[in-house]
Amino acid sequence: MMASRAHRLARRLSSAAASYDALVIGGGPVGTEIARLGGLIGLNVAVVDPRGALLAAPTGYVSKVLLDVSNCAERNSRVVPREWTHAKDALDATAGRALAMTADLFQDSSVGADVVAGRTEFAPTVIQGRAAFKGRDASGSYEVQVHGAAPTVVHAPTVFVATGSASTRLPSLPFDEANATGWIFDSDSIVGIGRVPEHIFIQGGGLIAVEYAFIFERLGAKVTLALREERVLQGKDVDIDISAAVGARLEERGVEIRYGDGDVVKVTPPAEHGGVGSVELGSGTVVEAGAFLSALGRGGAAKGLNVENAGLRAPLPSGHLAVDYNSLVAESTEGDCRVFVAGDTVKDCAIYPGGLLSTGLAQGHVAVRGAFPEAWRATFPPVGRRVEGSKMDAFPAVAFWIDDGVATVGVTEQAARLAHGDDIGVASAKYSETVKACVQPRPDDEFLKIVYLKTSGSILGVHIFGKDASEMINHGAAFVNRGQTIWDVIHSIPPAVTYDEVFLRAARRACYSMAQFSGERA
Repeated sequence: MMASRAHRLARRLSSAAASYDALVIGGGPVGTEIARLGGLIGLNVAVVDPRGALLAAPTGYVSKVLLDVSNCAERNSRVVPREWTHAKDALDATAGRALAMTADLFQDSSVGADVVAGRTEFAPTVIQGRAAFKGRDASGSYEVQVHGAAPTVVHAPTVFVATGSASTRLPSLPFDEANATGWIFDSDSIVGIGRVPEHIFIQGGGLIAVEYAFIFERLGAKVTLALREERVLQGKDVDIDISAAVGARLEERGVEIRYGDGDVVKVTPPAEHGGVGSVELGSGTVVEAGAFLSALGRGGAAKGLNVENAGLRAPLPSGHLAVDYNSLVAESTEGDCRVFVAGDTVKDCAIYPGGLLSTGLAQGHVAVRGAFPEAWRATFPPVGRRVEGSKMDAFPAVAFWIDDGVATVGVTEQAARLAHGDDIGVASAKYSETVKACVQPRPDDEFLKIVYLKTSGSILGVHIFGKDASEMINHGAAFVNRGQTIWDVIHSIPPAVTYDEVFLRAARRACYSMAQFSGERA
């Protein structure tokens, strides 16, 4: 009963009331979370989204579903050899249907409505259309024009911008949705491919490019990954040992990685849908492929909001909005400002790693708590000691994962050594050393790595390459964010016969190393 009521509320367009306590621009995961929190503290909230739905086709969610789809396809291929023609055709058809179904998974507005309705009786009013600021009315509320099937103006004294990100497109590439050859894709459109190409060419070496390289290789496609860098995941947030392990695993699985050869100089799309096109690289190499994915990163999607009309600074060239990182209030040219920004619309920085859904969701909590502190405290009274996310120096380190077997949190070894020099210790343990590996053997290259301070034992980072890393990283995040030490790990008791034992083995090695370090200093 509660879910159906909330569903009806979420589906209803507002015609009688155009004023709300708060307006959320963007109905993706972060916008939906903000709306949910607003409802919990008693606000009348409206959400404006071009699709007119909550959680409509969030790219990050869909890619994780595709990872699961590809894992299922791989398991099926082990049962029936793909060399058998009929079996291969059946597997390809099944994978293609799964891809098509995944693209539609979050298009139904009931999905997002159920997420909200399952946690509270309140559901926001959802207005379909594109939002743009008009200015402020006599009361100081923001006026937002919604361009949709039924154009309307919405008034709200507080606005949250959670428009997310948009794929970076090189002007030289012939992106042409109207042509519909189904050949060249970016990280947004790839979720709608609906087929498994015989060969897919992926440009880029970052998180998205690597994730889709894993996905399509497991679905049975030949994959070529071309990047400008000398290693995959060559970003500040990925430990060098993890990067090396991921690159080696991809190559082991048959992915062709072209290091330092990511410049595309010429693209020739196929003449018809599903055909084979070609990509010429800066090295002169020509690669023929049935699909081309350009995964060169993402930028903020704040352009087109006309934020200047609300007294805000114009979006940065990257498409992000400038904010005060302590409060997430948008930078204003007129003083008083009640526009808060969360999610990928916030530019990447040390405290808020960009492109991570977990970061965006945490930002949503910071923004709502900062915008309505009294209502927040009345609903969620502080109990005991808690981390104030609105304090820049206390915002928790964010864990993230790429493939199910790649996860990381906190500081990388290379960043830690730059900051702390010889005080940095590193301890590792292999999955193959655990008792569970005797029951369920794992490859010898799977490992956990702890980065810590030798003088205090404080854990700065945890990096995992191995099975169930996406779940195990939660333990690492707790160690990092609680300021725990190597000794805290040693005194923890992991469940018997699990891969969690790698934490204990790595911590014991760290203790031995710290004892030697203390002896040397003495």
